[in-house]
Amino acid sequence: KVGEQEANNITRKATHRGTDAHTLIEEYLNNSDTFSDVLPLSQYLFKQAKPDLNRIDNILCQETALYSTELGIAGSVDCIAEFDGELSVIDFKTSAKPKKREWIEDYCLQLAAYAMAHNILFNTQITKGVIMMCSKDNYYQEFVIEGDDFDHWRKQWWMRVEQYYLSM
Repeated sequence: KVGEQEANNITRKATHRGTDAHTLIEEYLNNSDTFSDVLPLSQYLFKQAKPDLNRIDNILCQETALYSTELGIAGSVDCIAEFDGELSVIDFKTSAKPKKREWIEDYCLQLAAYAMAHNILFNTQITKGVIMMCSKDNYYQEFVIEGDDFDHWRKQWWMRVEQYYLSM
């Protein structure tokens, strides 16, 4: 609706904002004494999430490549750590506006895929995923998949893979 050039500009700003917020979160979780110089909006988004970042403990990895030839996937996971005392895949997101649960299906699929890959690579039993999302209008959201919900997304992921190969 806004034209290609403006759409590209919006995408570039959103990507930059997300990368900066990720950087601050990673530095915070690494107990850094200094933080990168980022745009004020990125600092603002980070400050929204900061109280809930303290629920993360015993970090196994951050911004780490995960792959599985068995699953046929590769990607970079934001964080694998204990969240509220349970080993979890944690994904940090920024957004222009708050999201409804039904709008983030791909994020849930991503959490399930990363959990399965980590479980295969490192013989873990991750069955929980957490999306920590901050939006520009000062709204923090948290989406958790676990238990039956996690099983649902794992099955949905396998169905998506099957559909992909059937379409080839």
